[in-house]
Amino acid sequence: GDRRRLPGHLGSGGIPEAACTAGTAYTGGVAGSAGREVLNPSVLWPNRRVRVTHEEQGAVYEITLRGAPPASLTARFPAITWHSAPAATILSRRDADPADVDSLIEHLRSVGITPLEVHASSRSYEFRIEGRLSDSTLRYMQWAARLDQERTVMRVAATPTELRMILHELADNGIGIDHLVCHLP
Repeated sequence: GDRRRLPGHLGSGGIPEAACTAGTAYTGGVAGSAGREVLNPSVLWPNRRVRVTHEEQGAVYEITLRGAPPASLTARFPAITWHSAPAATILSRRDADPADVDSLIEHLRSVGITPLEVHASSRSYEFRIEGRLSDSTLRYMQWAARLDQERTVMRVAATPTELRMILHELADNGIGIDHLVCHLP
């Protein structure tokens, strides 16, 4: 999906005010402004006159946290679910060409490793591998590597107003956000 960087703190901009576009992911920081991306009902229902106010537009948000959500948040939003995302090794390379990617995939297959996720943008690639790979395996892969600690993934259906409340509460409790992904219902 489309990725947009957010400022690292709330003070530099408002929390996104509009419902998301399918597959939109916001990364970094706690919250910020990525412009106005308003869900367009006329695209979803081209043969109908539909009026949806901004506050009625909701989506399902998957928010990966650096820490556990505060109990006050889960009490205010009982529909929030969460699970732990295991520690992972991130293999990355900038300016990778297709041969580099093919070679890494072949190396991973040869040792029986299946990536959890693959992210690509402008010739930069990241492969997320569950757990910590050994030093010898990392040398064999020949890509830059870092260990990503265990994270908490929170999932909630919310309107933009509710999302702002959730993000403010996370920020007020010092909970950092690794990334936020929006899924349209």
